[in-house]
Amino acid sequence: MEDLEFIKERVKFYLQHETEQHFIDLARDLQANADGSLLRDLFGSSIKFGTGGLRGVMQPGFNSINPLTIHLASQGLGLYARSLYKRPLTAIISYDTRLYSKEFAVITARTLATMGIHVKIFMDPTPVPILSFSIREEEADFGVMITASHNPKEYNGYKVYWGSGEQVTAPHDTGIEQSIAQVKPDAVITEKEAQSKDLWTWIDDSLFQKYHDAIFELELLKFLYPTAKSTITSTICYSPLHGSGYKPVVHMLESAGFTVSVPAEQAEPDGNFPTVKTPNPEDSENLELAIDLAKKEGASLVLATDPDADRLGVAVKHHDDFIILTGNQIGALMLYFIAEMRKKANLPSDRSLFVNTVVTSPLQNKIAQAYHISDTRVLTGFKFIAEVIAWCDKKKSKEYIFGCEESYGFLIHTLCRDKDAVSAALLIALMHEHYAKENTSLITILDHLHASHGYHLDRQINYTLNGTVGTKAIEAMMDQLAREKPQWGDSPITRVYDYRQQQVFTSNGEVIPTEEPLPQTNLLQFELEDGTLISARPSGTEPKIKFYTSITAKNEEEAEIKMGNLKTQIHLFVAPYL
Repeated sequence: MEDLEFIKERVKFYLQHETEQHFIDLARDLQANADGSLLRDLFGSSIKFGTGGLRGVMQPGFNSINPLTIHLASQGLGLYARSLYKRPLTAIISYDTRLYSKEFAVITARTLATMGIHVKIFMDPTPVPILSFSIREEEADFGVMITASHNPKEYNGYKVYWGSGEQVTAPHDTGIEQSIAQVKPDAVITEKEAQSKDLWTWIDDSLFQKYHDAIFELELLKFLYPTAKSTITSTICYSPLHGSGYKPVVHMLESAGFTVSVPAEQAEPDGNFPTVKTPNPEDSENLELAIDLAKKEGASLVLATDPDADRLGVAVKHHDDFIILTGNQIGALMLYFIAEMRKKANLPSDRSLFVNTVVTSPLQNKIAQAYHISDTRVLTGFKFIAEVIAWCDKKKSKEYIFGCEESYGFLIHTLCRDKDAVSAALLIALMHEHYAKENTSLITILDHLHASHGYHLDRQINYTLNGTVGTKAIEAMMDQLAREKPQWGDSPITRVYDYRQQQVFTSNGEVIPTEEPLPQTNLLQFELEDGTLISARPSGTEPKIKFYTSITAKNEEEAEIKMGNLKTQIHLFVAPYL
């Protein structure tokens, strides 16, 4: 079969150019033993560079993450950057604690240095927010983060940031992808050769210290914090989940005056993530070690970050146990606190702007509106929040004060342009301390918000469908939802937002453009008469279809009943595809 012969030639080509023995051995084993279907999956096509860069399983082949595909991506990135700027270029490179992350970062640096681009690479694993800050601080042209965020240990990825410190978006993502398609493997210079040509610089802790100092100079913290350090007595239990957050988060909290305890089992960087299934602070079981430690030490706040420290999980002691907050709840609490602090400081609200995504809880937008703070919604992905910050910088008519998304991403400043769990951890700790001094708690404040704006229950329901068959099933589900617009929940549908076509379908049959000027994306949202929202979209990084559900009710009991009915309806819809 000619197709299989072509695939076999691709395998040979891969083996000729792969440089890492581990991946060579795996490829040779596949060459000898794998069936044609697996070889086609791994070698028949190339991994796609999207708005999130590259992300995939670490294994041989052009459709995966490995040293060769990292090299090719770096060549394409360098080629594209050089086509835009006819001057010497600088790139900053960071990485998390995953297996091969540092090796991939060095391959990236060597490839770019070979192209005459000056690379600055962190000596140690460094979180996303500090990379984004450093790009802006050093006035670099672009940056690369080697990470797969909260994905399982088998994954890694390649995120590209532009000189503004935000992830690449259109048209740069398409330009980079087209450049990657043009390149072929090439020899690269060594680190020593790059240093001899002044093209290689290792970055120490100095840039983190600049970030640290800038955070403590934020207007919000300066108002909150003039005498806080001398009076802080709290112990906080924090887990980096084996990731890059350990040093920066602990340092920030200790600088503020907190005592920090870290579960020894999760403190050390380890790309095998031995204590968790996936290193995701969204998963409640991943906070168990830190909660156990908190109970032993009498701490009442638990924090956790993912491997690249851009997502933050929070658990708060309430009576005799700990309540784990959702990303929506954390965002609502932070927004309320920021709004309250600004009000107490007599800061004007007329120019203030809050940003969240179309799948984030509407409770947050109600809080913003109660404080006369403008709010806007963007598509999923923090890069779109970063675009709004850039718009604020340019237009000067609005002041960004906070942005968040339901997937545990928060940004309380504009020093970097991606979600930042390091500064968010500090703010949550200070909020916790502030409310404790007022004999209240984050949980009590959350109850107050529900009493003021209605009880909001937000949950995400995910279904994993692997392989090519799974991809087709997810596409078919999205097509069926768009075509049939099925009835969800216990209340009539009033509107269906089809972001694939940028249209809104109303209950009386009208078709109108979407209200927000958002780009086309594979997202459908159903709005019910009782305020319920159901959103469906394929994951951009995993083989999943995601349903985001948001229910408003009189109380928790009513909300749980509604949610139970809705989950049953969603499962009945998905079941034929499983």
